[in-house]
Amino acid sequence: MKRQLALTVLFCGLVCSASGQVALEWTELPELPPQSGATIQPGLAGAFVGISNNALIVAGGATFPQPVWESDQTWHDDIYVLIRDSDVDEPYRWITGQKLERPVAFGASVSTDQGVVCIGGNDAEGTHSDVFLLRWDPEYERVIQESLPSLPEPRAHPGAAVIGDTVYLAGGTTGSPRYGLTELLVAGPVQG
Repeated sequence: MKRQLALTVLFCGLVCSASGQVALEWTELPELPPQSGATIQPGLAGAFVGISNNALIVAGGATFPQPVWESDQTWHDDIYVLIRDSDVDEPYRWITGQKLERPVAFGASVSTDQGVVCIGGNDAEGTHSDVFLLRWDPEYERVIQESLPSLPEPRAHPGAAVIGDTVYLAGGTTGSPRYGLTELLVAGPVQG
């Protein structure tokens, strides 16, 4: 219990600002497009999400097809990129058509100067130790995928944060709960 409390305090400290109030302004963005071959987007659980080169990347994720109570969970490999076009009437647009190497969800993701670091996750086959980078290439309007060193053990449902040039991975499951921290060094400075 003390360990869980310490981790909670650590992560609250990472996201809370001691310098005062934070002002938020909400803007509605275009809806996430449907998955490949679908006509509606039912929503995604556990997608990898982050920012690379001023573009929002949403990749992977899972859904329960209709009827929900009679269907098995489905994992997805679609990559969606939301970019901002300041010269047009609709300032935001989604770019689709790219795929992850495999359908996966429920990992962790953090934004770095190099791109979005995606860590672990699972699918219908099991839990994974893969770590990969998704980087937006604005010139060719595509996502570049790069493999990074794998985790020492598979991990799903972890939390992740960035301090300096290190990504920290906390908790998650490998079939049983994990309580420790794992460090992943990312070359060069990262965005916090």
